[in-house]
Amino acid sequence: MAKQMFLWTVLPFGKVTDDVPERGLWRVSVVVSPRLTPEASDEQVLGAFEDWLNWPDRLGEIEFTLRMGPDSVPLLPLTEPDGELWKKLFTPETPVAGFQYEDVSQSNLHSFPVRNVLSFAKRNYGQLAVQSASTHPTLLPWDDAHPDLKGMLGEIGTRTEKMPVSDREIEVALPGFSRFYDRKTDEQMRETVFGPQSIYRVPVPGPDAEEADLPPVATRRRRRALSPDWVNPRPGGPGTPLSSAFDAVLMDEFNSADEYSFYQADRFYRRARPTAAQAAMKYPDYQNVPPPPPVPEYDFHRIVASYAAYPELLRRLGLVLDFAIEESSQIDNRIAAGGGTGVGQIQIETTWASGSAPGDEARPRTAWLARPGRFVPRPRGDDQVAGLLRLENTDDSWASHSDNRNNLFDLYQVDPDGAAIKTVNFTLTAQNLVAKSLSLTQPHGEVTYTTGKRQSVAALRSAGIGVSQHGRAGAVAKDAAAADLKNTEIEKGNSDGIVLFSEDVLRGYRVDVMNVPDIVNTDKWQSLCAREGDYDLIASAEKLDLPSDEGHVSGASTSNDESG
Repeated sequence: MAKQMFLWTVLPFGKVTDDVPERGLWRVSVVVSPRLTPEASDEQVLGAFEDWLNWPDRLGEIEFTLRMGPDSVPLLPLTEPDGELWKKLFTPETPVAGFQYEDVSQSNLHSFPVRNVLSFAKRNYGQLAVQSASTHPTLLPWDDAHPDLKGMLGEIGTRTEKMPVSDREIEVALPGFSRFYDRKTDEQMRETVFGPQSIYRVPVPGPDAEEADLPPVATRRRRRALSPDWVNPRPGGPGTPLSSAFDAVLMDEFNSADEYSFYQADRFYRRARPTAAQAAMKYPDYQNVPPPPPVPEYDFHRIVASYAAYPELLRRLGLVLDFAIEESSQIDNRIAAGGGTGVGQIQIETTWASGSAPGDEARPRTAWLARPGRFVPRPRGDDQVAGLLRLENTDDSWASHSDNRNNLFDLYQVDPDGAAIKTVNFTLTAQNLVAKSLSLTQPHGEVTYTTGKRQSVAALRSAGIGVSQHGRAGAVAKDAAAADLKNTEIEKGNSDGIVLFSEDVLRGYRVDVMNVPDIVNTDKWQSLCAREGDYDLIASAEKLDLPSDEGHVSGASTSNDESG
């Protein structure tokens, strides 16, 4: 027999707006996440799950109350789900594949430190702009190379060595950035970081962890992500023994912090290194080209998930329910007792007209934080305050290796992706020219007379305004591991012991801006994520009338990495 689970997540949502009679009441939103599991081949359609043939109508048979501490508080519905719209989007023939939770805590997280990359660009481009403002800096011959260009290339791993030979001294190029393309470094990374035996461990807070400073650690998971910053494994300099740091052997693959940062950036974009045969191939032979990935088959769960970015559509479908808390003095009392900030936990309660739910229910608790006019999920960590990112002291100094380490975020207007890729490409070209110029096979090296002595560095470009978080890959790894622990408890039927924090329910961020003079006059924020759209139902060519809503900006991106 087909099985189903109703996962109810309650989220604080500020106060009811002024356009309804119940204004001034605190408000919550309830998200229902269906988990349907067919047990037989003829149950792999929505028709096998009667409750979901017209979910908005089924909602009329459920009474919702809110658990706040020891009290159950009545809720006033604010949304009106549309059963007719549901039937237009979901039919008895809609395919249903068994719900499967995807554990991303075991995924490889490739990232690169934007702060370090932009710090390198700012430092070196600034020096070159001052010292070589009217012409491109000299690269060849290497002895006469522009000091600032020489320093820039040296920071990213360009090394040479002088040695006496007979009656003269020669200079030879040592392996530079191109050595990372021999696959040996990648293989070491795969063995030590990007695999099930990663040397790094991350403490994972338990499903009910309360405090940010000392969360109860349920377990320690392997973190399949590199550290954002390089640690010098030989503090005494080249040739000295490795330090006692547990990742010293890994860090010893790199000559500097900048070389380490740009290796991560290069690896982020060039996931699959070319094989020896591919590297030797001058032109593609178009043989053994893998087929394009198949178009995913959208079943009920995928369809519901695809609507996640359209909050007003979710409300019309009854997948997000808005309520006003009819008796919310407990929140006001906690705000007063906390000197302007109140905290607590809430949990949704359901009463079915039939006496019991037609399947399993999971109803985790949600930690909340309230201030006058604000009611939001409470963060477990320190990245947010009252539902906002902590952007104080965020600027574009990008002091990567010593100063500014306490800043949680960085602001940039230079395209960090383009800066990383172009800098690596320039470095590879420059190092190759230097090595050829120092070759002993010809009197003047292997550089031809047509090669220019002066070389321009890569041109950078602007990219609007961006915000980055240093060390985000490690934070994502921790949150993914925490989510996996919570899902395990849900599957065991222990959802009452789960506490959700902002990090557990956050999908993305909304960006607001204010004209500075308005701070005094109107205090009015303008949303950059507000949108008005036209929606068409493909099957019936019918126009769907949805009110204006807001999208969001995602804080992370993922892709498959088959190479490990």
